[in-house]
Amino acid sequence: MKDMGEVDVILSIKLIRSTDGIAISQFHYVENIIEKFGYQNSRIAKTTYDSSVALKNKSGISVAQLRYSQIIRSLQYLANDTRSDISFSVSKLARYSSCFDRTHWGALDWVLRYMKGIV
Repeated sequence: MKDMGEVDVILSIKLIRSTDGIAISQFHYVENIIEKFGYQNSRIAKTTYDSSVALKNKSGISVAQLRYSQIIRSLQYLANDTRSDISFSVSKLARYSSCFDRTHWGALDWVLRYMKGIV
């Protein structure tokens, strides 16, 4: 084994040391998600979820299911590690990974635009 010094980034989590202690950040990971899914030019959402949206199961298989699942998994990683503020929204949307429609996409879009606003 080789000593490589103090850890700076581990598992997409940046460690920021100061005299007050250690802080963690995933801003770089959020920026990557925004870019990967094409949200660089989208409007920013001020909240994590639009409570006026009623989500319901949709039957049938969608071509966009893979993309929806990829976005959900990326957001779940953030929610589980450092962004507990999006946990409710992401867990609610994850329930519909196999049966979603435009309403679900709109709600997912909302969360991504919220995340864009924190960067």
